[in-house]
Amino acid sequence: MKKFLAEFKEFAMRGNVMDLAVGVIIGGAFKGIVDSLVNDIISPVIGILAGQNFSDKALNIGGASIAYGAFITSVLNFIIIAFVLFLLIKSMNKLHDMVKKPEEKKEPRKCPYCLSVIPDEATRCPHCTSELPGAEKEAMADTFTLKVIARIKSDFTQKFGIPRQSSLGGGQLSTVVFEPEYRDANALRGIEGYSHLWLIWGFSMVERQGWRPTVKPPRLGGNTRMGVFATRSPYRPNPIGLSSVKLVSMENRPGLGHVLTVEGADLMDGTPIYDIKPYLSFTDSHPEAKDGFAGEKLEKNLQVAFPEELLIALPADKREALLSALSQDPRPAYQQDGEQYGFEFSGFDVRFSVDGDTLTVFDVAPAGSQKLK
Repeated sequence: MKKFLAEFKEFAMRGNVMDLAVGVIIGGAFKGIVDSLVNDIISPVIGILAGQNFSDKALNIGGASIAYGAFITSVLNFIIIAFVLFLLIKSMNKLHDMVKKPEEKKEPRKCPYCLSVIPDEATRCPHCTSELPGAEKEAMADTFTLKVIARIKSDFTQKFGIPRQSSLGGGQLSTVVFEPEYRDANALRGIEGYSHLWLIWGFSMVERQGWRPTVKPPRLGGNTRMGVFATRSPYRPNPIGLSSVKLVSMENRPGLGHVLTVEGADLMDGTPIYDIKPYLSFTDSHPEAKDGFAGEKLEKNLQVAFPEELLIALPADKREALLSALSQDPRPAYQQDGEQYGFEFSGFDVRFSVDGDTLTVFDVAPAGSQKLK
């Protein structure tokens, strides 16, 4: 019933009812003309030929009268009306075809930057992400897109082994390489006047299935839950990280433009960087700040036993950074002594074990030559 009423509403709203009313009125008037044609002209002619009024012809059978003359008259009425309507509709269709303008072929819209075909209503290119000319500025919404401005070039190619916080990786140098769109030296003008920077980056390697209101920080052994906003866990509503690093140098490299060399980045190779801001000691440094449970569970550094014959396999400028990373005990806090571990660093697989307060390296080999835990 609801479907029927909906169809009737659609029928009435389209104006069909008015069209039907006009058709009924005109049809009634036209029927009068056809009736007059049949009754006053055609029937009398047939009557002259038949010797009596044709419409009055009837067949009497057993007292019943079959008025076949009136029936044939009605059939003639129908045929004439149908024929006239056929001629009228045919004429209207022919006239419509004559005045109908051919449809203009519309050229597809293309992005002026990458020349990819894009939807007509797009305000930003879905291929190169460029903002399109003439697009209206969107007001701050519930969500918006962050653009990758750079990526980090680091000796750490996997999550295991990376210093847990920035500035803890003593001697660890990384390179900030800007995306082609942002390789403009003017964007870095004045940055050499700062000793430290903030890097705002994304947890690109975390397999996310939504955010979690509570997490188990490794610092607490992986058994105690804390609120996600009281931790630096990657399982956040917005998987964004913040690192303070030391600016070592800025140089112009062929094919890469201006790059930044920084020290102390706790980032994996290829991590996307969304923004860079200067570190201001007079406002960003708070010596009186409390560190919550993180300050109560500070890991103590390990003694690193690194045989000389293994250490010399590494480039000289990489040794200090690796020793610093190993001394911070890269294992999860809930792991026990006696296990063997390994991670990739600067193109080498480094394997070690821990016994008490001593970490012992027992193998260094080119990356990929052995299976790491």
